[in-house]
Amino acid sequence: MAYGNWNARRERLSRYRLQVQKAILRQIDTLKPTNNDGRLSRSRAARRAALRLLTGAVALLVASVVYGSPQSAEDAEGKTIQRIQLLSDGPLSGIASTDLHSLIGLREGQRYSKTEAKHTIERLHSTELFHDILIDVRAAGNDSLDLDIILVRRFYIKDITFDGDLELETRDLRRDLAFRAGEAFNPESMEETIARMKEMYQANGFYQAQVEPRFEVEHEAAELKIDFEIQAGERARVAVLQFDIEGNVDSATIQSLIKTRQGAPYSQRQMDQDIAAVERYFVRQGYLNPDVYVRGGAAYESASNSVSLVLRVVPRERSQLVFEGIDPNSEELRGISLFTERGSALALLQESVEALETRFQREGYFLAGVSYETPGTEADPRIVVRVNKGNKYEIVDSVFEGNTTFGDDQLRRILRIKEAGIFSPGVFSDRLMREDAERVTSFYQQHGFMDVKVDPEIRADVPTQGKLTVAFKIQEGQKHLVAQLQITGNTHMEEARLRREISMTEGQPFSPVGIARDRASIAVAYENLGYRGTDLQYEITYPEPARVNVKYIITEGDQWYVEHVIVAGLIETKPSAVKKEIVVEPGQPLSLESVLTTETNLHNLAVFNRVDVKESPSFGDPNVKNVIIRVEEAKKYSILYGIGYSSFEGVRGTFGISNSNFLGMARTLSFGLRAGRQRQRSNISYTLPRVFGWELPTVLTAAVDSESALTELRGTRRALRGRPFDAFRIIGSGQSERRLSARESFFIRLNFQNVRIDVPPELETPLQFFREEQNLQLSSLSISYLNESRDDPLNPRSGFLVGGEALLSAKFIASDRQFFRILTQGQYYKQLFPNLVLAASLRIGAILPFANNLPVTVENPVPISERFFSGGSTTLRGLPQDLAGPLLRDANGQIVLVDEFGRPDPEGQPVPLGGNGLAIGNVELRFPVFWFISGAAFYDIGNVFRSITDVSQAGWSNAIGFGLRANTPVGPVRFDVGYNPEPPPTAGFSHWNFHFTIGHPF
Repeated sequence: MAYGNWNARRERLSRYRLQVQKAILRQIDTLKPTNNDGRLSRSRAARRAALRLLTGAVALLVASVVYGSPQSAEDAEGKTIQRIQLLSDGPLSGIASTDLHSLIGLREGQRYSKTEAKHTIERLHSTELFHDILIDVRAAGNDSLDLDIILVRRFYIKDITFDGDLELETRDLRRDLAFRAGEAFNPESMEETIARMKEMYQANGFYQAQVEPRFEVEHEAAELKIDFEIQAGERARVAVLQFDIEGNVDSATIQSLIKTRQGAPYSQRQMDQDIAAVERYFVRQGYLNPDVYVRGGAAYESASNSVSLVLRVVPRERSQLVFEGIDPNSEELRGISLFTERGSALALLQESVEALETRFQREGYFLAGVSYETPGTEADPRIVVRVNKGNKYEIVDSVFEGNTTFGDDQLRRILRIKEAGIFSPGVFSDRLMREDAERVTSFYQQHGFMDVKVDPEIRADVPTQGKLTVAFKIQEGQKHLVAQLQITGNTHMEEARLRREISMTEGQPFSPVGIARDRASIAVAYENLGYRGTDLQYEITYPEPARVNVKYIITEGDQWYVEHVIVAGLIETKPSAVKKEIVVEPGQPLSLESVLTTETNLHNLAVFNRVDVKESPSFGDPNVKNVIIRVEEAKKYSILYGIGYSSFEGVRGTFGISNSNFLGMARTLSFGLRAGRQRQRSNISYTLPRVFGWELPTVLTAAVDSESALTELRGTRRALRGRPFDAFRIIGSGQSERRLSARESFFIRLNFQNVRIDVPPELETPLQFFREEQNLQLSSLSISYLNESRDDPLNPRSGFLVGGEALLSAKFIASDRQFFRILTQGQYYKQLFPNLVLAASLRIGAILPFANNLPVTVENPVPISERFFSGGSTTLRGLPQDLAGPLLRDANGQIVLVDEFGRPDPEGQPVPLGGNGLAIGNVELRFPVFWFISGAAFYDIGNVFRSITDVSQAGWSNAIGFGLRANTPVGPVRFDVGYNPEPPPTAGFSHWNFHFTIGHPF
């Protein structure tokens, strides 16, 4: 006998629910009791419960208590529970066993209560892990009971497919789905989806379409594959097509405008397009408000599979659109739609007139006026649009009058009106001027000037024609200050603490915005202590002019406490990895701050698509709640790959694979590979979100890096390109990050690397004399800072990036060479106009060697592999790759020139040595050219210096140039031409330098 009476179910189980239930149960060999580790064993009692489910005794999503012996619910009440067995239709991998048992209020040895049984079911349902929950109660003799708690898991949708005679595109069918792959299966969503699909098919004329879902269950994973079997059937035909027309328009004209024909297949979408075509026809004839529709809708006859249509056409009044002051065919009207595709022109005429006026004003016709007139009489059925563009102006200034408290510069920063610049007459419109006046008014009111008045006006500068000044006349009025602040009703929170939350205290400017802000702060303070339902009112009195008394009246709500914290939805992730991120604690007040911090911490693990934290009744004390944390795990594997090209190195590629939830510990294991003709690198990294309990994301990396002086150019031919050395590195590093804010981070890094520096044996003299110590242990400790607000790292249009690194390489960390290096960089992006972006970059670096006991013949104790190099497509585009700064010289001080095989050649190229000082500045203007092609004009300046003290003595490289970019999803493919007006006076350099690569230079 069912608790609550099975026959009195509020809704009947739909056939889709039953079909899914049968599909699930077909996979169940038996229901199984859960063990502590979540694994399952067999049970005869569970099979009996499964049969009850299969025969329809249970509806999905409806909780029940079932009694196995012939006794009433009242007979079980108060009896002793001898045994409780927890049964499931599969592995309960979404919740820890300890959390699961904490939700069950029934205990062995205690008295049975049907109320507590109901509460247990409700608590278990709150986890959103179960389709259905039953409690099977059976007599066990000696006035005792045996309980089976039966859990039917919620199944998730793994895949959605379509089969059969579709007739429609799959993408259109997917658009009408009420659910998506990855979501929990919901029978109501299935019914809604089928209804939507049938409506879509009917809209396309398929009135006999059949849509039947089929389910394939992956039982262990609790996943469903849904396949829609669709038979579109034959498209209905138009049996009758009639026209009901008012006026002097004949039906032949209407028939010529539409594509629907009698006897042809019917489509509601085509009929909608036909109606729009008829409306456009009448609009062009001056009937601005035609009414065209299928009277009574399409009448479908199932016996003949056909529809009957009566197209009702009412032209209504005829008007004539007249333009004064502008040619109606002018390009200036393009994009200003005076008519909707379906409906009245009058409905948006005012909006269109304002849009046209705003367009003129944005183009510099700041005094332009556009208006319209509709006489609306039979004698004069015109709509007259009057346009007065006036002259073109520039906004030369924005001035303020009457502002004694705030300066002009401070107020000007509030305005959206902009003064004229090099490339623009300024930004102005009447609407913008009114909005700016409101902004200034709001600014004053927020600072206590409640009676302020701001009147804007435009002034033409007569002596200099074409110049306008926007003036704002300000009457500040008196400044209102808070004379007295009073707080009442706070019995559980000290007034001193509340005052710390309030910014508008005695002596501070008064404003309604301040009242709203302080009320919100007080409410949050109470919620952070667990109080819910706190009511906060206020009273304002004026003891004297411009003085305000503020009284907050608090009615404190109930303080909520936490009983249990339950995490649901964990499949791969181990509970121990999650619990350390949860700051909501049982027995403590239910703090809003702790809830939000928990959500943030779990999101920061980057292993969940969704995190929901909600409160659930404990069904004991109404002020004690369970906190249910529902998570949805993301895919843990990701693959990254890319391909690039540069004129210096040629083709290069990258590949990476990562597991963001390695071993279920919310840690990331990654492998990366870079392959190019000149440089190859492979690395493996391990990322930990916390270290020793501290929130310090840390990355441990091991890498092998090889950089070659010789590059394969064509086939097996090898030639010298750029830096004159091979470098082979074995690297081990650890880096920890401290997030200072959403966009700021601080890093500390310890790096160990063994570097083998060598000149390839294929290279002949004089490069063979250019040898250093071959094997070096270079260890370093560095700190760095990054602040980034760029809107798009691949193609930034606004924002900035500021960063810097200070690195120490010293013997106390096992380094063979000792030096201190600092490198700073800044990037700035500003969208000057919608299609013009200013980009600027500055890089400055210095290396300071110290305490190196090296032979006097070693000119630079800093290994060449650690020096600065510059020149090329991403730094100084007026120079070849890496050829900025010091060059290799012979004993006589002459620059050594070599060919591509390292042999002396007076027509060859120089050999760069790098330096200990770096300064690079770049400025670009980026703009569109056409379609996906954009351009850039740039200026580069900078150099590499032997040491930081040589900056004032060495020369600087300057270059101006132009480039084209083909915008692609992976970044711009870039071609730049840089002109160097004064290249170094030696072979290997020229005025013109060409660069081809992928990505912006900065």
